[in-house]
Amino acid sequence: MNDSTASGQLSWQEPEGLPLLRIPISKEAQQIALVFASEQRNVKKGKQVFLNTLSVIAAHKCLKMFEFESYLESGDCWNKFKRLSLSSNDADLLIQDFGRIECFPILPKQESIEIEEHLLETRVGCVGVKFHERFNYVEMLGFKHFDKVFKSQLDNTRTFDVRDFQPFEDIFNYLKACPPSSIGKGTEWKTFEELGRKKIIFGGGTSLDIKKRLSLRGKVIEIGENTKIILGAAVEFLNNDTQSILFEIYNYIKESKLPKNLTITVLSNQGVVSTLNQLHIGDNFSFEMRFKNLTIGTIFTLIFSLNDVQIANRFIVEP
Repeated sequence: MNDSTASGQLSWQEPEGLPLLRIPISKEAQQIALVFASEQRNVKKGKQVFLNTLSVIAAHKCLKMFEFESYLESGDCWNKFKRLSLSSNDADLLIQDFGRIECFPILPKQESIEIEEHLLETRVGCVGVKFHERFNYVEMLGFKHFDKVFKSQLDNTRTFDVRDFQPFEDIFNYLKACPPSSIGKGTEWKTFEELGRKKIIFGGGTSLDIKKRLSLRGKVIEIGENTKIILGAAVEFLNNDTQSILFEIYNYIKESKLPKNLTITVLSNQGVVSTLNQLHIGDNFSFEMRFKNLTIGTIFTLIFSLNDVQIANRFIVEP
């Protein structure tokens, strides 16, 4: 077991400066973008189409991970004839029961974007997709809803400072989300004995009082076709308003170490709290995360990433 755990409170009161949600870009996505770019008449337009395509694919993949339906091939950016138009620069994505958003690619050191008037009329908002020197991943820089206040602010100028993006997770406030899961409850959660493992006890607080010792329950999470892990969870009720939660992660295969390239991202609806990778998880059979003094009603998400596959699990702290 890894003793150097990511213990601590889930603190997102000051989201500025926190890491961003990272989305892997597959070779297949890069190939699609290269094909679309190769259709263009000049290099400049080709580069823009390449970035637009990857931005839309990344936003689609991110929403799919959170179980929101979007229609990748319904946008103007997927229409060959519109892509070939020199006046067209669309990077739109249609989201079910919400509308079209624009997916702006943001390059390193880029400080602003130009939001044209027709986008304010035809889009319900926009996301910033941050690129780096390599194109194997992007980061979701933020989201901006095109409400009346925002539109009025852009009457005099179409320039938008990328620092003014809200956290990307703000988009979930406008979408019909699936309800978050109860921690350790429901038919998908099993006792460790039912999963073929030894019973594990979580000793809450500093007291050895047996009443504060809670057994972990586990659920199986499939990451792609070839990898399964067990997520164990135990809740300690501190008082009527707060809880502490323990998560344990194991390889589904007994006596096997966790995948070396497994990454765990923890986020709230206001941004990424932390990202744990091989540096934190290490070469271990299990990994432990403790979150202390969580307020009732808190919603947070654990994202498990392996290669190009990401699985998200949303949880709520219940009384």
